[in-house]
Amino acid sequence: MSRGICGHLYGYYESERCEIWGCLTPCLSICQDKYNFLITHLLRTVALTFPQELPQLVEVPIKTEEQLDLQALHRVRERWVMRRTAMVNQIRSLLLERGLTLPKGRSHVDEQLPRIVEDAELNLSDSIRVLLAQLKMELEQLAPRIEEMDRVIQKSARENEACQRLTEIPGVGPVTATALIAAVGHGSAFGKGRKLSV
Repeated sequence: MSRGICGHLYGYYESERCEIWGCLTPCLSICQDKYNFLITHLLRTVALTFPQELPQLVEVPIKTEEQLDLQALHRVRERWVMRRTAMVNQIRSLLLERGLTLPKGRSHVDEQLPRIVEDAELNLSDSIRVLLAQLKMELEQLAPRIEEMDRVIQKSARENEACQRLTEIPGVGPVTATALIAAVGHGSAFGKGRKLSV
């Protein structure tokens, strides 16, 4: 008999099993996986049960109503932007399958899609034209929604003093500033900038 990585006895013969989990030999990899799982589970349990014992954890204050509202705005806006990007990519791929190449970027699709849908000389079936027209309408419906969210975010950034200070940093606009304020508030829970970045 010998001890595996799990620390339990197992035999060298196929008929012998690990004492605890009953693994057939060689049980090194199986026992190691279970051992890693148990250690990870144990560490998580200790971290949740005794947070005062782990000084590297930072207590983040409860979010205010304003922070929750900003965070909700950002989440919805992000979903709409991702949907718009996915639709633009889908339109480009549908056209590419039919031999029509559009450059990357939403502006190129916005410019050329109406012409492509209406151009009778292009070799596109009626069903593809209808599909492209529907996708074009869906894109047109998303644009005002995203613009409205941008206006609300810009208004929130103008009204919030911390956001105004953040927007003075080069490269930080209203969207980034409000997202940071929504996530961490004033940042007083972090002793150093390094702790915020972790």
